[in-house]
Amino acid sequence: MDRIEDRLLSMISHQVRRYLGNIKGIFIVIDASEPEEAAFAEMKGVLRESIECLEESIRRMEKELKDKIGAKN
Repeated sequence: MDRIEDRLLSMISHQVRRYLGNIKGIFIVIDASEPEEAAFAEMKGVLRESIECLEESIRRMEKELKDKIGAKN
């Protein structure tokens, strides 16, 4: 079980936090300024991409953990 826990912690620290950091950074920029419409549209695109990547990372983690737990049983 330690390997599964180590893998989960690794995935959380590298994959989930990366996308979460992107999302938080975009909101910091938005809050600190009043971006022009074009800049705001670009930030929305990056935000959308980060959210989609975060969702995909979570799906991959879920699948990997289910596979590993299933292999143990």
